[in-house]
Amino acid sequence: QRIQDRYFYHCAQNCDIDFCQECQRQSQELLTSFLERSGDHDMDSMNHRLFWVIDVTERIGFYVLHRSVAQREKLASELAFEWPTPAFEQLVQAAIDVVNAKVVHVEDVKDITSDSRFWYAVGWLQFLYSANS
Repeated sequence: QRIQDRYFYHCAQNCDIDFCQECQRQSQELLTSFLERSGDHDMDSMNHRLFWVIDVTERIGFYVLHRSVAQREKLASELAFEWPTPAFEQLVQAAIDVVNAKVVHVEDVKDITSDSRFWYAVGWLQFLYSANS
């Protein structure tokens, strides 16, 4: 859907993605939520950690999705039955936050396959969902 607002926000310098006011509000809420949970007020440190979480989430997704069925079943069982519930919930929330933060980019990019790492993060989230079932 095209942006109908008179005002819009650019994602970042050298990024061709624009946000409507509602999308900007939602993105800002996600970032604020992340910052509040981190408890870190050092923006450089937080920025570094934010991109680290995104990178790790995508790498985990790649790793898990390239394992055999038996290996994935074993990991799912470990997460579902061996991990403390609060730790598993934090892992799931981190994956949700990464996917939510990146989904706007994939939605608005003309070539939806261009961000393959995003799809690994989505696959990881789907894996976590199935482990919880």
